[in-house]
Amino acid sequence: MKYKIDRQSPTGQQLFALYDKMNECRKAAQVICQEVGSTSVVTSGEVIAGGIWGFEFPDKPNDYKRVYSHGARHFFFPKAIRKFDDLLKRIRRLPVVQKTDINQIVGFERQVVGTAWVRSVGCSWRKDYCLIDINEKCVYTPRPDMIEITTSEYNRLKDETDE
Repeated sequence: MKYKIDRQSPTGQQLFALYDKMNECRKAAQVICQEVGSTSVVTSGEVIAGGIWGFEFPDKPNDYKRVYSHGARHFFFPKAIRKFDDLLKRIRRLPVVQKTDINQIVGFERQVVGTAWVRSVGCSWRKDYCLIDINEKCVYTPRPDMIEITTSEYNRLKDETDE
């Protein structure tokens, strides 16, 4: 199921407010990222913006533990030792946006489809609208201001760039 949501609609206004919050969360995490000399951060699976689960470094820093690797990218997190107390407190206080925040706005509930969990919707923001993608086998009733669109229309809109 694919939906287009106008920016000015009630659901669109909530999604764009959440997008603004996501950007604020990313900026707050980026400040700490730069302070520790990292090139980027990784968050946990349920967090889509903000928070820090690991810092990217080319090599393991002293007193950090490896938390994630993918190809040539390696992420590390400071160990829970006294010298990192302040840093760890700051990381814990970072604001986050979770997948459930988007689900709540569009009225989607996690569910099992076949043998798999569908935990969240896909959401893409454009200048004047959002696109929502939901597994076709899910049980879902859209909000009144969500316009169902075809897969081809969704793909066309998703590939368009804002100017």
